[in-house]
Amino acid sequence: MRVERHRLGARTLAPLAGLVLMTGCGLIAAQCQPPRPDQPPGDAPPPCGSVNLFADNFEDDLIARGWNQHGVLQVVEQGGQLEIYPLDDVPGENQGGLYSKASMSLRDTSLVVELVWPASAHDAAFACLQFGPDEQRLVSICQAGERLFATNAAETDPNLAEIDISAEDSRFLQLREAGGLLFFETSRDGASWEQLAQHPTPGFVDYGQIVLTAGTSAEVTGPATVAFDNLNRDLAPATWCPSSQLRDEFDGPLSLAWKVQTDGHNPCSALIVEGQLQLSVEADQRYYCTVASTARYSLGGDSVSICIDEAPTHVPEAFTGMLLWLPGDRSVAFGRLLDDLWMVVKDAQGLEDYTSYTAAAGRACLRVRGAHGGLRFEARATAAQRWEEVGAPEDLGDLGLDEVRVGFTVNHWGPSCCDSPLSLVARFDHYNQE
Repeated sequence: MRVERHRLGARTLAPLAGLVLMTGCGLIAAQCQPPRPDQPPGDAPPPCGSVNLFADNFEDDLIARGWNQHGVLQVVEQGGQLEIYPLDDVPGENQGGLYSKASMSLRDTSLVVELVWPASAHDAAFACLQFGPDEQRLVSICQAGERLFATNAAETDPNLAEIDISAEDSRFLQLREAGGLLFFETSRDGASWEQLAQHPTPGFVDYGQIVLTAGTSAEVTGPATVAFDNLNRDLAPATWCPSSQLRDEFDGPLSLAWKVQTDGHNPCSALIVEGQLQLSVEADQRYYCTVASTARYSLGGDSVSICIDEAPTHVPEAFTGMLLWLPGDRSVAFGRLLDDLWMVVKDAQGLEDYTSYTAAAGRACLRVRGAHGGLRFEARATAAQRWEEVGAPEDLGDLGLDEVRVGFTVNHWGPSCCDSPLSLVARFDHYNQE
């Protein structure tokens, strides 16, 4: 049996279109534990933005809001564990599971899960712990029958290792990065680990999603249910990185720190052109083209900034600017509409509140700063000038600035506007280049 069967097949990790952050029912904060003997000594906290942010004991019978489902199989949280039910008597590969909405880093830390009901009842059943930004770049440690596999989908030959193993010896699965190497490990008790394989750290280690997958690679005569539990239960908790830590000079291909979002009906192009991020979209009605961060960041006491080098200010109702997605399905936009600067707050019900800063017209560089639990909006004409505050919104309550997703957009807010498709092009540069 070849390991390729245990990849996620046709599943594609969609752009992070949801506005909900990681916190929510089902997620627990991992407690600090002494370092394991097989890990480097030291009591330094885990890196910010690491997979240590995400722990789940699956104990409240509700799939937490930090997860998205993939595949065709039934995925249920019940009895204190996550259960995945492969289809009965259906030929071919059928799989399903969960993947985290946000990307995180696996650098200098580990990702652990317990297999309560292993995939050993059928040779055609499998269960995987996986990490990566998409199905073409995905590292996996999988149990299938009485076999254990390590794979890297980004390699020409994805198969890294394969051994015989009992369900008892592979009750815990772990992916661990240290010293430029990625380790694939298994354990009977979650404390003492045996190495299955090691591989040079992949380039996507800083921006990947956590994936739990189970399924069948051939027709089975009866259901082969797999149950996961205790994801990252013993890892010291981490925090999201400060928002100013993410910087981009836009001097190469769009990095894994970003993903393109659009309305799904109109092609959206995001290219790096002459050291700038160029967004372009063409349509004849309300539409948008957005680049959003794949991870979350802490904006409390910090800031994000961008300069708009080009905007379609000749088009009525064409907005170009910065987006912040906040907890509770809220968002804030700050940017240019015609020649004025606008701030738009959208609540969880989709209602929008608009504020215009006419006096700040013509200022191309924008900054949003978290201060005293709220937001401050600042602008300047060029990257060489000082920031000047243009206004602050009314009391928005607890904004949850420790978990913010950032992005940039060009969009048309109005209804159908034209007899022929309208092209919008915007260019951004100097992201967080204070």
